Amino acid sequence: MLATLPSALGANPFADVEFFVNPVYAAQVASSVASVGGPSTPLGATLNAAAHIPTAVWIDSIGNLQLARDALTQAWRRQRATRRPVLTVFVVYNLPDRDCAASASVGELSGGEAGLERYTREFIEPLAEIVRGFPEQRVAFMLEPDSLPNLVSSTWSETCRRARKTYVRGIARAIGSLAPLGAVYVDVGNAQWCQWFVEDLAKMLVEILRLAGPAAAQVLRARRRLDSQAQGSLYSPRRARPRAAPRLRDGCEQLRRDGDRVRICDAADPRARAARVLGVALRGRHRAQRRREA
Repeated sequence: MLATLPSALGANPFADVEFFVNPVYAAQVASSVASVGGPSTPLGATLNAAAHIPTAVWIDSIGNLQLARDALTQAWRRQRATRRPVLTVFVVYNLPDRDCAASASVGELSGGEAGLERYTREFIEPLAEIVRGFPEQRVAFMLEPDSLPNLVSSTWSETCRRARKTYVRGIARAIGSLAPLGAVYVDVGNAQWCQWFVEDLAKMLVEILRLAGPAAAQVLRARRRLDSQAQGSLYSPRRARPRAAPRLRDGCEQLRRDGDRVRICDAADPRARAARVLGVALRGRHRAQRRREA
């Protein structure tokens, strides 16, 4: 994922906080516990433990914006009671032509200029206004999961091809509105999914960063913090393992794709910065997968 981090949150917004436990989710778990005979049964006891697990709050329609206010109100009360920062994580998921490559999770907004304007005025801006009403609360936004990876990996879909401009502009507007309020994470897929589409994905990220305006600077600062820990290795789809990216004298990076060398040029060019951000994101996903398999 790409991350934008307001300076007030430091390098890691998840450090030294209590994660918000959604009472709506806890109530749903309690209903499941009751349906299997209560917490005194073996299965009920196991299910009951899940009620205390923090979960993200999905904001996936205009009508569900109230969930954000409700969650932040609960988090504020908890924070006042414990005197410890409470972090609320929101999944923001309502792009026009959402889930362009399938129909299982299509959204309420159609594509085109009209859909984009509704997304901005009726969804993103009201969400930002709600969050601004809770200045003491820490928040993180997981922005439009699967959207950008779908675009680059589903070019066979006419809907995805048509949605490209809307996705890019919509995500850029969301970054511009939400990045000043909390940590924003943008899904760029994983190494297995997007390994053959890195260049196309990087080009989209360049455009998104340009359109996002000043908020894009937070993306680059976050990338530098991550890159300082990453030791400069990039994912190699050909060998399915991390490999070093040769650094050329002019500061460019040289990668391989399908056996051919790909040169990312001018280190001062935002295209090179976006490609390096993407490399860090893919590398992080690959390492996480290796840890899970170990």
